[in-house]
Amino acid sequence: MNTDNGHLVGGLSCGAIEDRKPCGGELYEGNLFGPSTVRIPLCERHAANLYSWSTETYRASPIGRMEEQGLISGHLPGYTYIVQLPNGRIKIGTSVAGRINRRWREITRQYFDKGYREPLKPLAIIQGGASKEAALHYRFRESRIRDEFGEQFNPTTDLILFAETEGIPEEQKSEVPTYEEWWAGYLWKNRATQGSRIEEKLGEVTDPWDFDFPAFPVVSPA
Repeated sequence: MNTDNGHLVGGLSCGAIEDRKPCGGELYEGNLFGPSTVRIPLCERHAANLYSWSTETYRASPIGRMEEQGLISGHLPGYTYIVQLPNGRIKIGTSVAGRINRRWREITRQYFDKGYREPLKPLAIIQGGASKEAALHYRFRESRIRDEFGEQFNPTTDLILFAETEGIPEEQKSEVPTYEEWWAGYLWKNRATQGSRIEEKLGEVTDPWDFDFPAFPVVSPA
């Protein structure tokens, strides 16, 4: 097996065991996962599962329990956002100041590429970076699910109510119209591109009604 900075050079498949059988799926971006001493070939789904498990085990659970016990007086710099995804579920993520919109756009493109045509719905932006995100992941752990897009949460009443109560602070409110303006342009651009492709395809089809009528003799009245 040859690797180049963690990227696979020669043929392996996903080595995850599921129902006592190896997955055998295509490697996610040709990467190997895990610490430098133990690198594992994984498909996209199992790579997401490993990330979620390690995040929960080594970050979210300890931080979440500490916050519940009142042992955390402050969080890491940054912001934690809560958005409703195009599939209706909830994402709790984190970003630094000035990069929230960039992250929202990245997520939107991922869903757009999978056929979703709805934007994100920003629900809350909360002061506090990765540690606050971890604490919220722990708080709403019973609602957590995983799919091809990674870790998400079911839109339970408690989670939606929490997000609406937190809301978006005045200094971050501009993030929403900025994203909405980008989404309108992005959607128009992609629809225009799609429309031009359809026109190209139609141009390749011969119109069965596009023909010349034969000339009829002109008869002068007697």
